[in-house]
Amino acid sequence: MVVLPTTKFSYDNIEDAYTVDYAGEVLNDQEANAYLSELASAGAAGYLITPYEDDPYETGFVFTSSYMKLDGTGVDLDTAEQLKDGETIRVKPYREEIPYVEFVQQGKSEREIILMSRLDSSWHGAHYLSAVGPSTVLYHLMQVMNEEMPDYTIRYVFLNGNGDSREASDDFLERLGEQKEKVETVVMLDILGTGDGPLYVRTKGMKFYPVLERAPFAELEVRSLASSPGDAYDEAGIPYLMLSDSLEGSWHVFTEKDTFERLSEDGLTGAVDWLHDWLTD
Repeated sequence: MVVLPTTKFSYDNIEDAYTVDYAGEVLNDQEANAYLSELASAGAAGYLITPYEDDPYETGFVFTSSYMKLDGTGVDLDTAEQLKDGETIRVKPYREEIPYVEFVQQGKSEREIILMSRLDSSWHGAHYLSAVGPSTVLYHLMQVMNEEMPDYTIRYVFLNGNGDSREASDDFLERLGEQKEKVETVVMLDILGTGDGPLYVRTKGMKFYPVLERAPFAELEVRSLASSPGDAYDEAGIPYLMLSDSLEGSWHVFTEKDTFERLSEDGLTGAVDWLHDWLTD
């Protein structure tokens, strides 16, 4: 067990802990992660992080990647003062899993369509544009699809966590295992429910998949998608699309304009109806 102090980087950026940028990238303490990885390779069993000097939070903290092979936690000042050379301590380990919620609707075939939305938040707030809107659409879509027998088996996936949509998405892909061979398309519901304008899709490098040649996707504009949670799906050969209804809204995510008032009943209902028509056509 290794005892380390809170790094200056993690301390200086504690207010942005585990928040993300629009593409879903999670802020990490890269130097600390590299050092902890070296410790893991050297056989360390875990780590404890003591508070930063004169820390008002009085609890140790470090940004770590979900892929870190070494487990650990922060400790408070009272505990830290007892961690002296030669002392023996007992630590009860635990592991935190990246959560998501999945509902599966059996279709006429074993071929699958995966519909995703972010159901996360961060210290920036509730993420109305990128989480509340699309998750509301996905929830109500499940309701209207309840009486249907779609051609494809549909997986409705809500990516949970504290802003970790990219890592939760990667985790879901890994858990799919051999099921990946059955996936026809993954559609991430992005900025959705504003009613600002017509629907459009984004793909990595404006890649054109067969699904985009068929109605109703054939009527939508295709825009370029930069780094995103879909990178891993693209590498796995699975078509990954982001569906949105507001280009302007993408610039308002994590700002003072990212509010409940930006969503509209017509925008939410329209998105549900469009997806329902696609899945039942």
